[in-house]
Amino acid sequence: MREELKGRNLSFTEIAKLVGENWQNLTAAEKEPFESQAQAIKDKYLSDLANYKKTPEYRKYTLYLQEFKAKHASPHKTRMPRKDSGFLNLGIKAAAPARRQQEPAGAEVARTATGEASHQAADRGWTR
Repeated sequence: MREELKGRNLSFTEIAKLVGENWQNLTAAEKEPFESQAQAIKDKYLSDLANYKKTPEYRKYTLYLQEFKAKHASPHKTRMPRKDSGFLNLGIKAAAPARRQQEPAGAEVARTATGEASHQAADRGWTR
């Protein structure tokens, strides 16, 4: 399949889609060698990882990691930034969407050229 796709100018997404479709069209017998190879590699990785966890290097790494986390841990809970605290906490204010006040039901409203509501009578009970 690699040779078939090599000459074509495809994006990664297009290649992944074609490879996925090709994989779905394979029979179980055709998939079996790849799946057994993947399982063998996974088993070797898990065995190597178990052996690594028994080494002094791993113990040294875990101590380093604990010290790092303790040193860099915040004494307070991490807070979510407020909505109006700025864009990505860089001090840049994000543009606030225009807010339209809700008009009471049955109010007769005329719109100006700018789209603003102008009430016909002040006694409608709605002020801005």
